[in-house]
Amino acid sequence: MHYNGHTMERRAVRAEWAGRVADGKFSLIQWLGGSDRCGVFVTEWEGPPPARASIVVSLADDADARAHANCWTPASALSHPNLMRLLHTGQCTIDGAALLYAVTELAEENLAAVLAVRPLTPREARETLAPILDALACLHAHGLVHGHLHPANITAIDDRLRLSTASLHLAGQPSGHLDAPSAYDAPEAAGGLLMPAADLWSLGATLVEMFTQRPPAWDRATQPAPEVPATVPEPFHRMARGCLQPDPQRRLTVAQIRNLLAPAAPIPAAPVARKSWWRLGAAMAVALVALAVGGVVLLWPGRPSTAPAGSQNLPSQTSPPETGGRWKPSPSTRALPPQPSAPESPPAATERGGTTSRQVPAAAGPVSPERAVAAGGEPRGAVVSRVMPVIPEEAATTIRGSFQSSIRVEVDRQGNVSGAAIDAQGPSHYFAALALDAARQWKFRPPQAGGQSAASVWILRFQFARGATQAAAEQVSP
Repeated sequence: MHYNGHTMERRAVRAEWAGRVADGKFSLIQWLGGSDRCGVFVTEWEGPPPARASIVVSLADDADARAHANCWTPASALSHPNLMRLLHTGQCTIDGAALLYAVTELAEENLAAVLAVRPLTPREARETLAPILDALACLHAHGLVHGHLHPANITAIDDRLRLSTASLHLAGQPSGHLDAPSAYDAPEAAGGLLMPAADLWSLGATLVEMFTQRPPAWDRATQPAPEVPATVPEPFHRMARGCLQPDPQRRLTVAQIRNLLAPAAPIPAAPVARKSWWRLGAAMAVALVALAVGGVVLLWPGRPSTAPAGSQNLPSQTSPPETGGRWKPSPSTRALPPQPSAPESPPAATERGGTTSRQVPAAAGPVSPERAVAAGGEPRGAVVSRVMPVIPEEAATTIRGSFQSSIRVEVDRQGNVSGAAIDAQGPSHYFAALALDAARQWKFRPPQAGGQSAASVWILRFQFARGATQAAAEQVSP
């Protein structure tokens, strides 16, 4: 662009704006991702209650941004447990660029980061689909279309699944430009007008990805409709086929999908107990974010980008890892303390790869009387066998330095864990959840009280590092 004989730089949203202040009140603390038209930063919401938040800034002259801004007033009025809260909206100028911005809750994780590591189980897919349907029903009832439904915008906050809300569309109104359609975009989206049926197409593509870790392939020029792989189990296979109909009038509705979901036969539990997918930590989610020209997508090994240049997929609004970022690390990330007085087996090395935890027996041999006997003269408890978390290779590569998660376990008189909870999470909910699942499988020798076995409480400290995972146990009661 030329102006008075000088080259004039094109206005663009920039990662270098981190450290600036939007509208005189929202600090752009850390860049999360974006394009030259739209970007997401971490900011601070003064409350109530005060909290970290995300701020989406877009060029005010962008047609898509203006379409989203038209929805901010009705979106702010929505109150639904499965929709991300829209906290504040406005306009500002940074470096001469006129901007529109929206402040929303900051997600802890998103579905795309989980699918980068593994597919969902049928049970997890059912648990995920139900709240998505509820959120879409709410949007559609208020004349809104999500328009960007894909795994990166299916997020979790405080263990509750929520859809992003900063980029909604008014049903039947111009939705801005769509430079090149992605697998999540319904065929009619190219015309610029979106109706609720477009969200159902996106849901069908997302359902396929839940089980295959990639959206369905579709050559729009030669195939009448995307092919749903046979590996997608029922009833999800039937749902996906019903959603991925090129004719919007033939697609399943939210109500019809609910009917297909409700009468389904009970799904057996997975062989290994796992938390729901939203336990994946923020550190892992951010580590998988990569930028594409004109948009943001999530990339992972073996999966090509599904958002071509110019796609309208907004970056996932996921919190950054607390280690190595601007945020102060949790106190629980300090170095592992010396071995406690309670007897226990030596720390185990990292279990790398695989999908299940592996049991590591405690070392055999006599226990010294000084460590085995409490102050009252009766034997203390001891670790009989431990289960170390298995860190998937993809997750292990996100570890920088070392950090710690602590789990508090209640042990019954037989030495079995009867209850477990995260005592100190550390910087990653995902790794803390791995530690929690492993801790539930530990075995103990009960302490003695009055000559009989007694229940006890222990703190298990798991130290995660790229090369090794260690654990130390401390009996805190009785």
